[in-house]
Amino acid sequence: MDVLTRIEFHSKVAPGAVATFRRASATSRARFLDTLAESRVRIRDLYRQRKPLDDEFQAERSRAMAEAKIEVDQLIEAEGITRADAEARVTVKTNFPDDKFLEWSDLTDEITRLERQSGGWGTLRSLLVSIEGYTLGGKTPTAEELIAEAPCELTDELVTAANEIASLSPTERGESPWPGTSAQAAAGPKSDTTAAAAESTPASA
Repeated sequence: MDVLTRIEFHSKVAPGAVATFRRASATSRARFLDTLAESRVRIRDLYRQRKPLDDEFQAERSRAMAEAKIEVDQLIEAEGITRADAEARVTVKTNFPDDKFLEWSDLTDEITRLERQSGGWGTLRSLLVSIEGYTLGGKTPTAEELIAEAPCELTDELVTAANEIASLSPTERGESPWPGTSAQAAAGPKSDTTAAAAESTPASA
């Protein structure tokens, strides 16, 4: 990505912190945004591929939980112990096939990789040059360290700034030779992907 200028952003969340972002030409930003949009389409496709596995695991999990509850109730009745003690002695035994778990895991790894590239964090990684006036563990953090360790309020603020810097103005969208870039792509990722990822997490039986 060619760099035309650098822009300073003064944080309100962390007063005194100044982030420097690179800003590229409209053509480069359009190409960058199109790449992000393509990744998001791929992410949605991967979620659709994974959904039958999610559904199957949840059904198996529900069956196993119901079976475990019967064992717990029987222990309570037979031995007069508390429910907490009974639950501690009962193992929830799921029967989720290994091959399907591996398929689920591969799809999840690819989704995670693409989300890290195409989400707001990906934009922050690509555009942040440095941050001054803010430290983590006594040193100036990189973008990766900010994402991993800084308070969410600060990283959210920086991601918003990065998305704004990466976006195209209406005039730039009209002048860009990359007309496929949409306002939706420039606005950043939707939250439904991340919401879908939190719904299920199969575990090996």
